[in-house]
Amino acid sequence: MSLAPVQRGEQCDNGYNEDTYAYVKDACGEGCTATPFCGDGIVQTDFEWCDNGDDNDDNAYDGCTTECQWGPYCGDGTVQEEYESCDLGEDNAPYGADKDACGYDCLPAPYCGDGIRNGPEECDDGADDNVGGHGKCKPDCTLDSFCGDKVVDTEYGEECDDGPMGSLECSVDCKLRQGPVV
Repeated sequence: MSLAPVQRGEQCDNGYNEDTYAYVKDACGEGCTATPFCGDGIVQTDFEWCDNGDDNDDNAYDGCTTECQWGPYCGDGTVQEEYESCDLGEDNAPYGADKDACGYDCLPAPYCGDGIRNGPEECDDGADDNVGGHGKCKPDCTLDSFCGDKVVDTEYGEECDDGPMGSLECSVDCKLRQGPVV
């Protein structure tokens, strides 16, 4: 079919004039009006994921393609080596159980054993030093017994344990206080 001639007051005329979106070059809407299209800078939510107008670019990271689809981005499940060191898609997380986790920023996620206390950790001295013992960090990044935890650990020399502030009877280093000298 050939296009109908555009007459005064018309933006277009394809003979049908019933398009709602410009999927094809000769699209034309009701009343001979131009239809929205990919690249016009206005997101048509029924047809497009994004639309950055002239800035649509098939090679832009975290951008919009010339087909108004999302370009590569952190969280799409594909590692974009120039920008990301990992990408597990929907499995990206703020914290991981081990060093294989990937963060929301597509960099390795913090984990128990990385030497930095974060997430649900009570402590983290690093994988080699998370060995447990009185006042030390255990392999699961929880704190082992310590002076001030309100549990008397006599095997570690505690005579008392009234918490981190101690008391009149128990010092902050978990030793019984001696009465006043008279």
